[in-house]
Amino acid sequence: MKFIMNYVFVLILIIWCNFGSTASLARVLNFFDIAEIWDWSLAFVMGGALVL
Repeated sequence: MKFIMNYVFVLILIIWCNFGSTASLARVLNFFDIAEIWDWSLAFVMGGALVL
């Protein structure tokens, strides 16, 4: 039962990230590029993951 709950949670997380376009490669690369154009939007996603 625990395995199924984990699977469902991960599936929801993947769908949520794709829906919010946080899985975009350009967005992720801009998040790690703090020297030029820093994309701060993924900071909220990572902050939410830390809370969970």
